[in-house]
Amino acid sequence: MKRLEGRERREAFHSAGGGGPCVYYDEGVRFAGLHRGDVWFESVALSEKTRSAGVVDEDIVAVWASSRSVVVATRSLLLRRWVGVEHLTVKAHAGPVRAVTCAEETLVATGSADRTARVFDARQKLACTHNFRHEGVVTCVALKGTELATACETFEVAIWDLASRSKRARVGHEARVSGLSWGPSVVASASHDQTVRLGDRRVETGEALEGVVALSDDRFATAGSKGVVRLWDARGALEVVERVVNGTLSPYVSLAAAGGFLVACTSDAARVLDSEDLGLARELLTSDAEIVACAASAKGLAVATGEIVRILDDDANWDCVARLEGHLDTVLALDAAFGKIATASRDATCRLWDAETLECEATCAGHVDPVGAVALGGPDWLVSASRDRTLKRWRTETAEASVLAHEKDTNHVLVGPVVVTSSLDRTLKLWDPKTLDLKVTLAGHRRGVWMAAFSPNEKTIASCSSDKTIKLWSLVGSCLATLDGHEASVLSIVFVGDQLVSGAADGVIKLWTAATTAPPTCECAVRGGGGKVWSLARSDRGEDAVAIVAASADGRLERWVDVTAHDAEEEFKRRVDVDRREQILRDAMHREDYRAALREAFDLDRPFTAWQAFQKLLFVVERDDDFLSDWTIDRAARCLDFVREWNTDAKKAPVAQRVLGALVDRFGVHDLLRDRPDIRDAIAAYTRRHLDRLDALHRATFLLDAALSHHSLTTTTTTNPSSSPRTTRKRRRKLRPSKTARTRARHASTSVSSQQRNSSIVGSDCI
Repeated sequence: MKRLEGRERREAFHSAGGGGPCVYYDEGVRFAGLHRGDVWFESVALSEKTRSAGVVDEDIVAVWASSRSVVVATRSLLLRRWVGVEHLTVKAHAGPVRAVTCAEETLVATGSADRTARVFDARQKLACTHNFRHEGVVTCVALKGTELATACETFEVAIWDLASRSKRARVGHEARVSGLSWGPSVVASASHDQTVRLGDRRVETGEALEGVVALSDDRFATAGSKGVVRLWDARGALEVVERVVNGTLSPYVSLAAAGGFLVACTSDAARVLDSEDLGLARELLTSDAEIVACAASAKGLAVATGEIVRILDDDANWDCVARLEGHLDTVLALDAAFGKIATASRDATCRLWDAETLECEATCAGHVDPVGAVALGGPDWLVSASRDRTLKRWRTETAEASVLAHEKDTNHVLVGPVVVTSSLDRTLKLWDPKTLDLKVTLAGHRRGVWMAAFSPNEKTIASCSSDKTIKLWSLVGSCLATLDGHEASVLSIVFVGDQLVSGAADGVIKLWTAATTAPPTCECAVRGGGGKVWSLARSDRGEDAVAIVAASADGRLERWVDVTAHDAEEEFKRRVDVDRREQILRDAMHREDYRAALREAFDLDRPFTAWQAFQKLLFVVERDDDFLSDWTIDRAARCLDFVREWNTDAKKAPVAQRVLGALVDRFGVHDLLRDRPDIRDAIAAYTRRHLDRLDALHRATFLLDAALSHHSLTTTTTTNPSSSPRTTRKRRRKLRPSKTARTRARHASTSVSSQQRNSSIVGSDCI
């Protein structure tokens, strides 16, 4: 049986309120955002994965986070602060909270639509210590020591002194204030009026700003609507350093500082830049937009989200290394092969890109409706299918052939020895790759066909459908096999060697053996964490036999690896180690080293061998309980499992009771059995049965003595008078129990009484 194991996963998350995720520094840049009603963290450190804070609330509207605590504000007007698993909750405002920040983990400041800014003391269970009224909705807050800066919708920035509870200064803008940042002694404010106010200075920036970071009293950074991050030096003449990231000019929605880095966020990505020269450290995709297609290219994994195709570094972090921009509407399909990338879009065009330079080499315009499928046939030609039901063959920007393909939309196009189209009309069609002449129509699915894939030898075609089945076809049109097993529509398939991987609408991914020489079987099924699995792509990285990437409808990427060979290797190593240790166990029993034998028996889970060792150790060799001197509570707990098993057998019960008594004396009944009620109850039940059996045996010995005595008297009175005295004595000696028998009976009675007393003590402790 094969096994797929999930490795890396990219969780999409976003900010609360659309202003970018919360950013902080803790031995590296970290930022926090929302995902499925929870706060998720991402670290710039390459070794760290996305993790959840465990703060579940679907109504979160503002987030502040650090390495020790998380503060969130909700639509229900509550302010919650988590420290580990414990949290405090207070009602913050009479209106929705628009901004939240903290200072030194002690003070929490909030701005609200109720026209107030409040300060809460985290050391006093979030008691409200300050309440400052404004003339409009408070949109930004920045806290430093005992000074609070606030901005409201009247375009005014106010600075409040917490000690005197008074307004110390105010600064006016001509449009909405979008960001506040404290420098060493002054506060910088950014506005949509294209200016930055740094103390008494006013700097024109030429763009509507969404964020500002004060690096000193004279240097600051800005980001805004033009998609450019700038560094400004206000000492004397203004000096500006600009940074355009990955050739894109997407507007920024926030800018924050973390250590020596700046984090600039667009609506779908977070870019970590060096604060000195704006060098790009990492770009992380944060959008939870639906990923409709993905494919492995020379630069990395190409994923289609919206009208942009992003190239992600095919490693554990999924860093965004480049973008393909040019389509005017959503990209619906893509393909990567022959050193090229082909994309198809709702804007009724296809584009051909160089996979190395990422430059657009051709734009194929000729369809009249959105293009939903595209496939590369070579480095300079491709095939596309549109909702106008046409199938076109392109060489660069020229349509060499065009045919009416299906009666309904074409979902997928595949190029190999033939061109294969999959349609909602429940059929697949095979076309000549040069002339697009129809060769074969494959009919057999009961619902629309989503996708098709060639086997490695290109002699078999696999197709998946909304009828929850996968079919294998020959090139001449015969159905070779039908794979049943999915419980939802099968949306994507990919061949990996002689194995077929399929993804369904319920998030289930299955691995099949698709060899036509034997009946296809499902070898493994796993459930991904996302929704519909729209696309599967091979990810040949390292020495993994099968590695695929699944792209889901909720923006999640997951890498799955076939670890069957690894499991087999690990199982072989385990068996070799078990054989070696079993030989050690046999050697220890042979040389009567019962302590060593016990250690191996516990590690190898050999209760019968452990019972034999205890029997020799307790009743033959040492006859004491010194074997427990070097035991730990963990080994004692493991021994209890063996004791429970032995105690069910009357033959092994004496050893079980002796070992149990020694364990109780050594570790105490409460420490030993406190967290094991199942063990306690099982041992107590069988101990009662053994006590009852011993008691019955004890009573039977008295009955035997009475019967023997009565038989002796009867024999004496019925002796024949004519017999000689010598003959009578011989008969009496024959009828009377021998001396050895009487001795054994007396010892048995004494032993039974002793065991009953000991067992009663142990049994009462267990019970």
